[in-house]
Amino acid sequence: MKIRLITRHFIVNYGSFLQTYATCNFFEELGYPVEVIDYIPSSEETFRVIKEYLKGNSRWNKNIFSRIIYLILKYPGEKIAFLNFRKIQKHSLVLSKKLKSVDEIEVYIENKGKCIYCAGSDQLWGPMPSGTYDDAYFLKFEREYPKISFSSSIGRSVNFDEKVINLLKQFAFISCRENSAKKYLEGFLGLPMKTILDPTLLVDRDIWLKRINGITKKDFNKKYILFYQLHPESNLDVIREYYIKNGFNIINISPSFGVLGKKGVSKYVSDPFLFLAYINHAEAIVTDSFHGTCFSLLLEKEFYSYVPEKTGTRIKELLDNLNLEERAFNTNSLVPEIISERKIDYLYVNNILQEKRSEDIEWFTKQLRKVIKNNE
Repeated sequence: MKIRLITRHFIVNYGSFLQTYATCNFFEELGYPVEVIDYIPSSEETFRVIKEYLKGNSRWNKNIFSRIIYLILKYPGEKIAFLNFRKIQKHSLVLSKKLKSVDEIEVYIENKGKCIYCAGSDQLWGPMPSGTYDDAYFLKFEREYPKISFSSSIGRSVNFDEKVINLLKQFAFISCRENSAKKYLEGFLGLPMKTILDPTLLVDRDIWLKRINGITKKDFNKKYILFYQLHPESNLDVIREYYIKNGFNIINISPSFGVLGKKGVSKYVSDPFLFLAYINHAEAIVTDSFHGTCFSLLLEKEFYSYVPEKTGTRIKELLDNLNLEERAFNTNSLVPEIISERKIDYLYVNNILQEKRSEDIEWFTKQLRKVIKNNE
């Protein structure tokens, strides 16, 4: 049976694309073809997203002149990155036609035949940049066929209204990414439910190694510490200064031109698989990104993860579950306490991950097959 997947695949963010790629591979390995619903709401088109982020930027949102300068500086780079990501999305994913609303999705799926609709993964159940929830990610458009979720993430504290709760009650089962999300949802949903790993951690590691095999760059011929910063407010400068002071080469990487100007060498990279190659060749990684943390683990690298105040729950829970609490830091951490001479024991970590991976796959496939059997 076909899986029609809705997720935030289109965001100019390495993790957004890579979790979609992993989700498709996961279902296809089980024998279910996947079509990604190419839903790109007007509210999340490049220019509108930049305007939303500008509202919360006290440095640039001072007056009309500073706002215009910000948009002039920000928009071209973000648009170029979006177009580059779109090429890779279209080449690597099976996409529907581009759709902008729940109504357009309903028209598109009409008479498409029996299938299962899946919401997941990424932070599709949290507030969008506008601060509101998007009904499409709760599968409001589907009334006839089964609905499931695959490692769906909320990412922060929320308080769903009755409309969202009623949409979630229509699901056959729910798998989510954070324990905190599961505990919250259990309070009002009487559905089969489990916390499972992020899709990038559920698929075979060889999927990623095959994609980065053969990628070469001059940077890979020297030792470097890779910095991947997703949130502007994250304080990575303290640990960056520590590495520079101690003679390490620094490479800052991002799909945004905003990476330019940071201390060290800055790399604008709009290819998610090249991003993985940079992780694979690094001596160590410093990041505030959940997926930066995931791929550091998958590629068995030394790493340190900054835990953002608003969206850091998923990073903290992942590292706690792997007994890697010492690899997390925040604005209250001191650099000498962060830098650990003890190497990560990846034999131990991989054993935990494999046990969790096997448990999650067994539970999910059992629930999925039950849904399919009930709808044959």
